[in-house]
Amino acid sequence: MTTLSPKAVRFVDAAVIGSESDQIRAVWSAFKHEPAKELSDEVARAVLDALKQADRHLRSRLASSSLGEDEAADISNDLGFICAIKRDLHRQVDGAPAETKEGARMMPGLLEDVITLGGRALEAEDRQIRAIVQHRGRHGGLLGTEHERFYQFIVWKSLLEKYEASVEYNHGGYLVDLVIVHDGAPQIFEMKYWRDETTTKVYSDILRLQSFPRGGFLLVFSANPKNLTDENIQSIEALSGIGGSASCYRFPTENPKGDSSYEFWFAGWPVPPEARGLKP
Repeated sequence: MTTLSPKAVRFVDAAVIGSESDQIRAVWSAFKHEPAKELSDEVARAVLDALKQADRHLRSRLASSSLGEDEAADISNDLGFICAIKRDLHRQVDGAPAETKEGARMMPGLLEDVITLGGRALEAEDRQIRAIVQHRGRHGGLLGTEHERFYQFIVWKSLLEKYEASVEYNHGGYLVDLVIVHDGAPQIFEMKYWRDETTTKVYSDILRLQSFPRGGFLLVFSANPKNLTDENIQSIEALSGIGGSASCYRFPTENPKGDSSYEFWFAGWPVPPEARGLKP
């Protein structure tokens, strides 16, 4: 069964209000929105239909030529979050392995926070770099560097005000990209800048996270033409070991050649542990 975070409930409320179906509104209205309350299959199907309508509406707005850059970024991020909710609902309605559903409940609030805070910081850095180099006739923003460590430190810095976070942390003799102390326990994150045609390097991080007793979280930075983002996110989500749907932040950018059809995205997934793990 699927549970919705407070943020997800707000998105569903808006989608249901905008729905053209009286039945969807009636099913959602009858559902008590209590914290951690699981959705029945009937409610899950109604919510899924409402989100599909909202998805189509937002994509139609995104295609408008009169849309400003800021508004386009906001809509893209809303679409990314809606897609994540839809994937969870599809797993319930269409069926999914128990291990996957268990992994999807691994501290979704923490992962959403990391993606939102880190994504906003990455977007701000991208805009600042583009503004600085524009007068020299240069382009690229974050894609002018394509340096994984640079992206990692931007994310780490964005978390410091709210979390006890460390980068390149020695955890039980293993150097990991990021550790956040949450609810009194260290939560492990591996961060990968993915620009290869294959997912081999990403999968190696999944295997590493699986080896820890509590598992961890996979964070991926990437960029591509906007129409490829969802496909690329799904290609990672399909990898063995991923334990839930993506949390994602995306924003429009340009590559070093000045191609403004590009989108930078920052996504994260829970990775549950294997039966046997490394000693902490």
